[in-house]
Amino acid sequence: MSDEGEVVRLLVANHGRIRQHQIAEETGWSKSKVSRICSQMHSDGTIEKTSVGRENVITLSDRETTDETQLDDAERPLP
Repeated sequence: MSDEGEVVRLLVANHGRIRQHQIAEETGWSKSKVSRICSQMHSDGTIEKTSVGRENVITLSDRETTDETQLDDAERPLP
């Protein structure tokens, strides 16, 4: 499984929400590796990162990743 897949698996197992330090604890990865992966996934739109105090809370993005749902609202016809 890819690193990103592991993060998604942990998110699903934790009802779509997990603290960034918990990812490091559960995977054995360094904090910097978790930070890099989460930053990339945030840039891709896979996850959302929210700063809470001195830590980040990671949540699954509401955005779907299928081709159909990546259309802009202007391209999506009204029902």
